[in-house]
Amino acid sequence: MNLSFHFSLKEFINSETATKYGYSEQWNPSEEVKNNLIDLAVNTAEPIRKGLDLAFSPTCGFRCKRVNDKVGGASDSEHLYGNAFDETFIRNGKNVSREVFDWIIAGGLSKWSKLILEFPDKNGIPRWLHIGYDKNNLSKQVLVAEKNMLGKTVYTDFFKSKWYKK
Repeated sequence: MNLSFHFSLKEFINSETATKYGYSEQWNPSEEVKNNLIDLAVNTAEPIRKGLDLAFSPTCGFRCKRVNDKVGGASDSEHLYGNAFDETFIRNGKNVSREVFDWIIAGGLSKWSKLILEFPDKNGIPRWLHIGYDKNNLSKQVLVAEKNMLGKTVYTDFFKSKWYKK
């Protein structure tokens, strides 16, 4: 099943964790989740691909509850509903995820729910991006995920963080 011109359902439900542990429900999302994945692909993945001429396949999209629990996802994760995907964007062997992030917040995407710069290195290059699209909450929230001194993941407002440069 195609979600959009360039993206398939298979790409957005792929899960090494589900394969490893035999979580078969991962491969059979509800119609509501499928519809959310269509919205996600059409409104976020396609514009990124077209706007930046950047081919990619999400590393994480929908996660069934058991997969989400196994990977330590939030109990209300957008992934549970098919409202988000994660990706490390690569061009010519280089992580260009920060370029994608900057493009999105500069207006490259007109709508999104949550954008997370995940675990940036000392140069502000994230390990990956979380891009959410929940048509019922297009708040354009922009966060940074980092580990605190105790090793716990904390989320802060990007625009109030050291990573924001005016």
